[in-house]
Amino acid sequence: MIELVGRAVGSRSPHVTEWHVRRENYVVVAVECERPPMRLIVKFELPGERPNRRLDAMAAIAGLVRAQTVVPTFDVIAVDVSREEWPWEYLIVTQLPGVTWQALYPQLDASSRADAQRQIGRAAAELHTLAFDSFGEIGPDGLVADGTAVVDALKRRALRRITTPRYRDVMLDVLDTRADLFANVSSATLCHEDMNPYNLVFELREGQPVLSGILDFESAWASTGESDLARLELWWFTAGGPIREGYGEVGRVADGYAARRPVLQLLWCLEYADFHPSPEHQAVTNGVCAELCIGDIPFGDEGIGL
Repeated sequence: MIELVGRAVGSRSPHVTEWHVRRENYVVVAVECERPPMRLIVKFELPGERPNRRLDAMAAIAGLVRAQTVVPTFDVIAVDVSREEWPWEYLIVTQLPGVTWQALYPQLDASSRADAQRQIGRAAAELHTLAFDSFGEIGPDGLVADGTAVVDALKRRALRRITTPRYRDVMLDVLDTRADLFANVSSATLCHEDMNPYNLVFELREGQPVLSGILDFESAWASTGESDLARLELWWFTAGGPIREGYGEVGRVADGYAARRPVLQLLWCLEYADFHPSPEHQAVTNGVCAELCIGDIPFGDEGIGL
């Protein structure tokens, strides 16, 4: 890894400052170089560790964000998925200054939290100014591959990302029975889909939080930007009025969003049910199900063939 980073940035002295992820097939590490002075985040992966992670597409999306929006994000230093010289796929990007929203949130008073949340809402709306011709996954060329209409794209997304068959069946049924809610959704925009507190970075300037970057476009695709807003309004660190206020300063919340919101939230709930089947996640999912007027979806395999 040190040799690879050294070659990529022309440095003779890179060194590891922190291991963020250290698994057999996937590594995320912070690296500092003295000559030239750079702080980097490096991702290495053996293909198949997570089938939906595409490092070259992530790099392309970050490039689009930097070129076409005012949202701060990392600069891509190098990306290679060919495995021609090294046994891994890798992505090297600049490290953004600051700390995550997860770490900063407990340190702030209510007023500062609300100000930071408005910034998050504005950033989400800014991302949604990046438009595409159709809905679907974004490829390494920055274009939508095999684009389609919104409901079909959401179904494909569910099939690709929800691993438990009974969860998928519920999601597909909800999309079928509520397809009419999306009849007027025709504009595809960049959708980050994972603006969680670990992917939002803030600096404190004169004691006030300033958004310094959005990380990790692993889940990003061309969808309805309402999905980002729906998730932000569901998660504890971003729930509340300031998110919507900030969003409204840049974008417009479309008619019918309130009815579509729980459908989009359910997709997140079921996608992450296999990874985080905690009582807290179950309670959040139950609340979304209640809003949709469907029965609870119990996590786990008690008496149910998966």
